[in-house]
Amino acid sequence: MEKRIDHMKYMEGMEETKSSVMDQVISKMEAYDSEKYTAHNVLMALKKDVLDIEDFAALLSPQALPFLEDMAKRAKVETHKHFGNSVYMFTPIYISNYCENYCIYCGFNRYNKIKRARLNADEIEKEMKCIASTGLQEILILTGESRSMSDVSYIGEACKIAKKYFKVVGLEVYPMNSDEYPYVLR
Repeated sequence: MEKRIDHMKYMEGMEETKSSVMDQVISKMEAYDSEKYTAHNVLMALKKDVLDIEDFAALLSPQALPFLEDMAKRAKVETHKHFGNSVYMFTPIYISNYCENYCIYCGFNRYNKIKRARLNADEIEKEMKCIASTGLQEILILTGESRSMSDVSYIGEACKIAKKYFKVVGLEVYPMNSDEYPYVLR
C-alpha cells in the first residue's frame, strides 16, 4: 500500500494560500485550559448576542455539561436567525467515482474494490435531463478526488450541461485553485 497523504500539506500543483489561521487555531488549542472556566462563564456566554473565542472556550469546557439543553436551544435560535426555515434538497449526480485518497470512511477510497465509472458528456446530459423531468430544480455534481479522471474541463462541461436543466447547481469535488473556479462557473 502506498504512503497515505498528509491532508494538512499542500499537494503538487495546489495553490498555496498564505494564512496564519491554522497556526492561530493550533496555538489556541494547545493553550486551552478547560479548568479555568466556571458555570458562571458558561451562563454569561449563553446570554450574549455575539460570542467571542473565550465564550466558545467556556461552552466547550466540562462546566458546560449541565447546560447542554440550553446550548441546544440557543443553537436552534442561531440557526433559524441565520438560515430561517429554508431547506435545500440537492439531488446528487456522481459523474465520476475515481479517487486518489485513502479516507477510511469513504466508499470512493482508492483501495475499496468497487466498480469505477466516469460518465461521458452524453451520459451526464441523459441523467440530468431525466432528473430534471421529475421537477427537481437543484443538482449537486460530485466526483471522487482525482484530477486525472475528473479534470477541471470535465467538471466545467458537466456544470454547463447542468445549467440547462437546473436553477441551482452545487459542486462537491477536490480542492481547486482559485484560477480554476471561473472555468466551472462560466
